[in-house]
Amino acid sequence: MYNRQRGSLSLEAGLVMAIFLVLLMLFYGVVYGYRSQKIAFEVATLFVLEKNTEVLTEKDFDRKLNSPLIKVEKGYVFKAMNRLEEEFSYNVNGFSYPLEEVVFITDYGKMYHLPGCPTVKKSLRPVIKKDVPHLTPCSLCHK
Repeated sequence: MYNRQRGSLSLEAGLVMAIFLVLLMLFYGVVYGYRSQKIAFEVATLFVLEKNTEVLTEKDFDRKLNSPLIKVEKGYVFKAMNRLEEEFSYNVNGFSYPLEEVVFITDYGKMYHLPGCPTVKKSLRPVIKKDVPHLTPCSLCHK
């Protein structure tokens, strides 16, 4: 007589292994796809911000980020900005004060510094220059 139990274990193991590998590939595809999509959006946003020093609105972001190279659903793109209703400005120094100079101060100093000043290493706080009229400019970074 013919024994049907002989090849059953290898057949079941093969099917289980194939299903496991398909699920594993699906998991990694979703995880790494989401990560690469997130990284691409962050890089695109930084590119838009670095190339624009004027006032940017949500419409500007929508127009500039609407590219065939960046296919991200609108819900993900503007999730962080859905409460933003007013225009905000972005200056070259990274702060939203285009007409006012941003300088850095320490907690104990009597001078204000530019971002790359070699005299101070830690505890720099950004402030608007007009808010600290009692401080003098640093002699090294304000030459």
